[in-house]
Amino acid sequence: MQAAVDVIPIERATAPYFFGIDVGGTNIKIGLVDDRGQTLAVRKHPHAGRRGTAASS
Repeated sequence: MQAAVDVIPIERATAPYFFGIDVGGTNIKIGLVDDRGQTLAVRKHPHAGRRGTAASS
């Protein structure tokens, strides 16, 4: 289970900003943080992923 993340408004953020993407087996997660590591946005999108022997090689 994913822990709750405190998201701050862009007006309180410190530039520069960093965007991250995590492509896992069942979900794609994206996030935006500022220079101090404060979370500005988080999204999680389920996907089917690839199945079969080609996916494991």
